[in-house]
Amino acid sequence: MQPLLQFSHLAFGYRKNRPLFHDLNWVVPRGSISAIIGTNGSGKSTLLRLACGMLQPSGGRVLLDGTDIARLPDRVRARRIAVLPQLTCRDLPYRVRELVMLGRLPHRSLWQRFTDADSAAVTAALADLDLADRGEDFFPSLSCGEKQRVLLAAALAQEPALLLLDEPTSALDLCHKLRLMALLHRLRRQRDLTVLLVSHDLELMARTADSLLLLKDGRILAAGKPETVVTTPLLRQAFDSPVSVLPGPDGAPVLIPDAESIDTEQAGKNTYFSGLKK
Repeated sequence: MQPLLQFSHLAFGYRKNRPLFHDLNWVVPRGSISAIIGTNGSGKSTLLRLACGMLQPSGGRVLLDGTDIARLPDRVRARRIAVLPQLTCRDLPYRVRELVMLGRLPHRSLWQRFTDADSAAVTAALADLDLADRGEDFFPSLSCGEKQRVLLAAALAQEPALLLLDEPTSALDLCHKLRLMALLHRLRRQRDLTVLLVSHDLELMARTADSLLLLKDGRILAAGKPETVVTTPLLRQAFDSPVSVLPGPDGAPVLIPDAESIDTEQAGKNTYFSGLKK
């Protein structure tokens, strides 16, 4: 089956003669939840912007269903790709339902009124994000985590084929992090949705993503199933950090700082780290 999204011999740089990406090749399987991980400045968010056409590559192509996205009309691209940028907690002068309704704009002509189908899509998106009773609330009155969920609801109301998320769990508590990932898994089944996200939460991504892309300085260190990417050697190489990956009680990976990197006095107060140092 043809992948929904493909980066083919991709090249890009913010400055001339200083490329960030050079001949990068990667595919996002159709119907998958894939995550890009890596250090700050490794190119994660840049790759997401290239995926939606916000940035144009200096070489190579970004393909959506086999078509170069640079050749797609803006409205067609907006219908097929929804983007949730990293939350800044900025205030927008809308009620929640009004803001989520903006996700339907790619499906409307300039002067066309919203239809019953638009209203149904918005209602479903609000319900999916536990916001069914918040539609009349003003967006500026919400917490950062609630704002994150409203903006995600707007992206879902767009009914895209590809959903791009930049740090979608950064403002969420543990409960809503797990709910969000469970929701994404349900939506990808029900709506044939493909999800590509950027995250610093390595353990969460290792537990919930189907595939991972590990970047360092614009280079692919590893790509594939989480168990082949979230490993001690690869994470030490990527993050220049003394960390070990151990199996948790349920078999999922747990990241543990190596004993040598833990403050000796503090470690002595902790029986787990004391045992680790022996």
